Amino acid sequence: MNSGRFFIIAKSLMANERVCVEAIDIDRRLSVRVLASNRHHYLISECPYNVRDIWAFEYQNNEPQEAPFTEKDIYVELAQKLKTIDNTTTISDCLNKISYPITEGFLENTFDGKLMGSRGAMCILRDDVPDFSSCFWLCDRDLKREDAHGRVGVTLLHI
Repeated sequence: MNSGRFFIIAKSLMANERVCVEAIDIDRRLSVRVLASNRHHYLISECPYNVRDIWAFEYQNNEPQEAPFTEKDIYVELAQKLKTIDNTTTISDCLNKISYPITEGFLENTFDGKLMGSRGAMCILRDDVPDFSSCFWLCDRDLKREDAHGRVGVTLLHI
């Protein structure tokens, strides 16, 4: 059994009344997906985690990772809420405090420059794959929300 402190940074609605919860392992600076002990995503009605919460977890995982910033799944066995970060502190400030990297500027700067923007497509991976599957990006332009066919997306506004 492993233990650590986790900063909840995303909670996304999924199909079948479930949510995907993502967090940063504060002590090891890893991005993780938080799953229930049964190895499934939490039901909306049973998920106690919210963005900006910090939790202490006892958890299991299948594949311990040592590489920095690598995303993996953790299966929470025990959880204790430590605190909630107030709205006057930005997520960026919290990530900077734990020295978690934030990419700024062009979309192409994300994932160590291994993404290429493409007209009509989100992005394309170059031949070499990055060592991690998630990152934080501060966009250099405004984003426009688009709702189409029951899905929500964003488009970069060209200035």
